[in-house]
Amino acid sequence: MSGPDAAAGPARTRPSPLFRVTNPIMRRLLSIGRGGPLGRALILIRFEGRKSHRWYTTPVAFAREDDRLVVVALAGSAWWRNLVGGATMDVRIEGRWRAGEARVVGADDPAFDELVAIEVRHRGPKGMRRFGVQVDDEGGMSAEARSEAATKLRIVEIVLDGDAPATR
Repeated sequence: MSGPDAAAGPARTRPSPLFRVTNPIMRRLLSIGRGGPLGRALILIRFEGRKSHRWYTTPVAFAREDDRLVVVALAGSAWWRNLVGGATMDVRIEGRWRAGEARVVGADDPAFDELVAIEVRHRGPKGMRRFGVQVDDEGGMSAEARSEAATKLRIVEIVLDGDAPATR
């Protein structure tokens, strides 16, 4: 990889063990009121495990356009696998829990480019580059970058259910 982001080294394909320490702290902070400055960059998502049927709550970074949220996750993360094929979930955003429908969008899905563009519009191209995926300033990518994206990351689209309160 060349360019200004090359010094950062290759993108991680597994989440940092640091998340085991920071996620409980972030969950606590985001569950209080509107989450302060963190609430502008992070939300809490709550979903049911597809095998365990246990409920999980995790903080994630997001981009938003209207009632549509975009979350980019490392392919090595486990949480997004619970959303494959679509899932009802709850999202804590703007200080309250709301119902939503989530789905994992692969690089071969027609919505992939649009969701990458939303992510780049709201968080800038550096966000995708941190995952090791080269995008231009509008979120466009080459065939090679798309192939890299398919192995390095997963995009989760969450559509909020209007003003519906959380399901759980």
